[in-house]
Amino acid sequence: MQHKSNRIFGYVRHGPSRTQSDYDAVSKSLEEAWTRIVPDTELRLVMFYGAIVAGREAGLNIPPAGQDAEWIKENWGAFVKKAEAGDEDFADLVKQYS
Repeated sequence: MQHKSNRIFGYVRHGPSRTQSDYDAVSKSLEEAWTRIVPDTELRLVMFYGAIVAGREAGLNIPPAGQDAEWIKENWGAFVKKAEAGDEDFADLVKQYS
């Protein structure tokens, strides 16, 4: 018998800066948001996969988990350049951190 259920899957950059309590808190927040937005339908599962080991986004290597602030400092010049070239995502980021 096939069973249908609602699920949220998330892919995260797992690392020592992110504890089980952190993941539990995000899971609970997602479940609470679901219940508020879709009150008549149960969310059966929230699951995180720690599959993002490395990668590139917008021509830059993504940082290890928990090292975002250092990554922003190291790549600030590239962010400003992309913002000035009209990239709205980077314009927002530059505005947020300026």
